[in-house]
Amino acid sequence: MNREERGATRQMPLRRAAIVMLWLVLAMIVAAPGWAMAQSESEGDRLSIGLEPAGRFVGRGSPFVQPPLPAERFIPLVVTLGAGDFGGVLEVEFIQDGTQPAVLILPAAATPDKPTRIPVLAALPEGVRWIKVTLNGQTSEGRRLQASTTFRADRSGADALTFRVAAGERVIFASGNVHPATREDDAEVLEPAGKTAHVLRFDPADLPVEAMGYDAATALVVRVSDLGVRSTGDLRVRAMRAWIASGGRAVLVVDSPSAMWREWLAEGHAGELFVVGQATQMQTPAELRAYPGAPTRFSARPIRLTPQGEAEGWRLDWSTESGEGLFAEGPVGMGWLIVLGIEPATAMPSLDAASQASLWRQVLAKPLAWDAPQEDAEMSPFARRHRSSMVLTEEDRSVTDVLDRMAEIPAVGMGVFWIIAAGMATLALLLGPVDALVLKRLKARQRSWMTALVWIGAASIAAYIGPMVVRTEPTRVNSESFVDVLMPVTPGAEATAWRTSYMGVFASATTTGSLTSTSPRSWWRGISGSRRSVGERAPFRAFATVQMGGSNIPPESANEPNVRFNVWTYRSFLERATLGDRLPDCAPFAASVERAGAEWQVRLAGLPADAQVHSLELLTSGHAHHARMQAVDEGVLEATFEGAGGSSSAWTRIVEMTSHDGRHAGQGARSNVLAERVATGRWALVRVRYASGAGPADLNIRADATHITTVRVLVPLRRGEYEPPVAPNRER
Repeated sequence: MNREERGATRQMPLRRAAIVMLWLVLAMIVAAPGWAMAQSESEGDRLSIGLEPAGRFVGRGSPFVQPPLPAERFIPLVVTLGAGDFGGVLEVEFIQDGTQPAVLILPAAATPDKPTRIPVLAALPEGVRWIKVTLNGQTSEGRRLQASTTFRADRSGADALTFRVAAGERVIFASGNVHPATREDDAEVLEPAGKTAHVLRFDPADLPVEAMGYDAATALVVRVSDLGVRSTGDLRVRAMRAWIASGGRAVLVVDSPSAMWREWLAEGHAGELFVVGQATQMQTPAELRAYPGAPTRFSARPIRLTPQGEAEGWRLDWSTESGEGLFAEGPVGMGWLIVLGIEPATAMPSLDAASQASLWRQVLAKPLAWDAPQEDAEMSPFARRHRSSMVLTEEDRSVTDVLDRMAEIPAVGMGVFWIIAAGMATLALLLGPVDALVLKRLKARQRSWMTALVWIGAASIAAYIGPMVVRTEPTRVNSESFVDVLMPVTPGAEATAWRTSYMGVFASATTTGSLTSTSPRSWWRGISGSRRSVGERAPFRAFATVQMGGSNIPPESANEPNVRFNVWTYRSFLERATLGDRLPDCAPFAASVERAGAEWQVRLAGLPADAQVHSLELLTSGHAHHARMQAVDEGVLEATFEGAGGSSSAWTRIVEMTSHDGRHAGQGARSNVLAERVATGRWALVRVRYASGAGPADLNIRADATHITTVRVLVPLRRGEYEPPVAPNRER
């Protein structure tokens, strides 16, 4: 080796070292902003984040193995932020179903001297594996703050997910010190193993301030004295009242000597359904003396029904010697209210745990029976053995039926496959014969690697752009809504309506849309047929919603769309909304049912102007009437129904409507009260199904849209038109 070769050999390591140093300098330049950010976020690294249910389960059991919370229901959670002086945005992320994650966005602010508790409502799937909580904000001094914690079900310690979520679970929400099961140190359930209803106790300050916060409750048990309507509990009382009217089931223990209990009822005639007297010493009713250890006398507030309460189907139990009662129950709005003139644990402390549990089972008989999972009668034996992945309940079947109807995905067409085949053949020709002949003539066959990269790159670009350009059908948006309307008994008062909607979007091209709801009090979330197969990841982008002001809707922005759809994909969403007295894009809704001799005249006003009626039914307590003629003119539907002679049993049809056909989220509880009201003979039910162009939301994208609405309207009958009452099916 000559001198020049030895010199070149020495220079090679030096060159390599210089190249390595250059790369290190470049890496430091690139990473410098990140290091600076890490320094500015050092305070965020020290910030503690906690996540837990807003209530706690009571009774015996290991603190590490708690009863599960209900899946697919909005559960009240609390995010705890460590003490600090900052404000910003809180994001709660989890996998919603097999197709998409969910991101809940909430405003967050803290104070320097104590931790901050931020309430969150999350509709968690069965077996949720992780929940990520992220805070983005800044301190009062202007420094950026970011902190994040992922809580996982397979961990222990500070980042462990401390609760479980399962389908078909039932939970009783209890406020304060009321004991809706037994004494706290004796038991945790209201029923034997296999059909349990666990008790989740809330501190009154932690009760949700939104009506949707009670969505997961089989029933709510609360004392009048726990919250005062003129104190900090005012928002909570309003939320409970709205939840009861929308289909909730509550037990109100009247333990206060004042008339504060009236504030828990809806405005109008509802406050005159019953009257609660002052506390007095009385003999223990016979129904309660049957329990071992029951006292012979105690102090309680007797309850008396008004004529209006009797007309609306209220009933008394635990009769006193004066003919009044200590237990009253009946409908309020579309919900069910149970009123107790005593608190059993206080009035009868000598009862043993088994007797108190039996007594509360009697009080909660209807809510427990109505919320019991109703298995699909058509489910196969194989499905019953493999419950984790099959349709189990009537609500599951309701969701599956709607998603199947909406999933009208246009066929791609054979033309696209012919184009793909032609493209593959062209690529093969370019890589083979064309390259060989052309490069040989140019004497550049050594450049074949370069031409191969060009052809493959061009084919890749064409494969990416091709589906966006070559499509046989436009984007399609299908939606279906189920609306329940309660017409008022008092003349001149407004109707109230609630809606459950589904929306499915098939994207023929990659696009983004801005979802704007037609109702300001809407709660949106993603849903799919694979909601029980939750994994670590989901293929679609997260569906982000802002949770504040009584709603959970995508963030509104003038410049940025809030939902993204990839080419040839299908996404579906679920909405729950309180509509008040208006249906979407319609005039105020009004309905009347009147008897004219042997016929019934029905008039519905406020339907969409383009409504195309598919079906129409009228049900009273004794009959299911058949429409003889109907007409729709500018949103007003008028129909004439045959009399009782040409009708069939109405109760059979009501039971059908309260099965899977009326068991959508939020609708199932209303179905039971609907049946109870019709059974009194003083209410008629009108059910109309129609198609219209107006859906539950506007996506602001170019698409073919179809929308189907099913409206159930409860209309009070006039006194001279009352039907004979029927005995409802008490097992439903």
